[in-house]
Amino acid sequence: MFSFEPYEDGIRLTGYEGEETDLLIPEAMEGKKVRCLGKRMFFDHGMALERVVVPEGVKVIEEACFEGCFALHELVLSESLEFLGREFAAMTDLETVHVPAGVRQMEGIGVMEPDLDIDEANPYYFSDGYGIYHKAEDGYELCGVCGHHQEERYAVKEGTVTIRTEAFHNASSLKHVILPASLKEIEENALQASGLGMMARRNAMVFEAHDNDHVFLVDGSLLQKKEDGLELVLYGGHDVHLSVPSDITEIGTGACRCCGIESLVINETVKRIHPDAFYGNPMKEAWIDGYHLLFPRSGTVLGPDLVSGFGRNGKRYDIEEYDRKLSVGLITADRVRMMVHRLLEPKDLKEEHAEAFRAILKEHLEECVKESAALDDADSVQGMLDLDIIQTEAIDACLRICEEAGSRECTARIIKASSGQQEDSFEL
Repeated sequence: MFSFEPYEDGIRLTGYEGEETDLLIPEAMEGKKVRCLGKRMFFDHGMALERVVVPEGVKVIEEACFEGCFALHELVLSESLEFLGREFAAMTDLETVHVPAGVRQMEGIGVMEPDLDIDEANPYYFSDGYGIYHKAEDGYELCGVCGHHQEERYAVKEGTVTIRTEAFHNASSLKHVILPASLKEIEENALQASGLGMMARRNAMVFEAHDNDHVFLVDGSLLQKKEDGLELVLYGGHDVHLSVPSDITEIGTGACRCCGIESLVINETVKRIHPDAFYGNPMKEAWIDGYHLLFPRSGTVLGPDLVSGFGRNGKRYDIEEYDRKLSVGLITADRVRMMVHRLLEPKDLKEEHAEAFRAILKEHLEECVKESAALDDADSVQGMLDLDIIQTEAIDACLRICEEAGSRECTARIIKASSGQQEDSFEL
């Protein structure tokens, strides 16, 4: 029924095969105590389990141990238990799990699917009915919330010094958060959730922070002091054209997520941008590190990919990845516009990408002109003329395409270029 391997002073169960609905895991096998329940040990054959009892002697339940036990609605943990791994009960029917007094370490509390009922005698963790807290040396750490409790307003407990990563992951309905004066740090990705992560970016989340020198609000945006300046934790403004204030030195993960930002200016004072800082914004253009970046004007997969370049690979913006993604894909007006723009403003443009852009534009010239003319994008057509992508022998075909598309401005640009070429030829 169980497979196992040696583990410290006992054994570690690594797999299970059976059809039980009510399972009592044995305390020992072949005379050796069961000390650890392994990672995903029930994944393949635990779908029928409805109730599981973990015996005394087990100290460790590893990551995703009960994952895939879809019918499991009752889990009894042993008093000997000391460690609970990340998402140990993912993809189950459990709503609540009682955490014994001996548990001294839990990983990924914020993303655990069942609510955690912490034993009152536990000296390491406690709960106020919604928040799950760890007792640290200098105060409390908010580690997670009970997602099955549909709270809309929550006051983080006074004495809390840290809000840990993923703490609000399960806060799907939370709309109002009161931060205590004792709070000193909000860790990365602490406020990203179905409630906080999306709703707050539409300014539906209200924060309060009073008498706190470390974490505070300015014009609705949540900031925190760092060693080298200020971090923007959560942007609370409404500007579609955002210029990041000069006193901001860091932009946190998801800080400006889904805020409706269309254009962005990032000053040199911003030293670090975390991944996904601007995820979900309908970005059209941005100025950063001397680049004037263009993004798709239409809703395509390419847009989010390019916007995610902020903070990627430890850079403020990963321009090389931008160029790499731009060099592959279907011919669209947006892609033509951005390739032309990069060739006209080639800061840090590698030769291999420049050659790729030119080759694409030349090889698919009529299609590129057609796409641009369909949106009356005369700047892109002009750019192709200035870059000598549209050469003399292609003028007539491109002119016909622009006329058929009904683009008067694109047509005018090509006629003007054609006239200039004829004058040059006459002078020669």
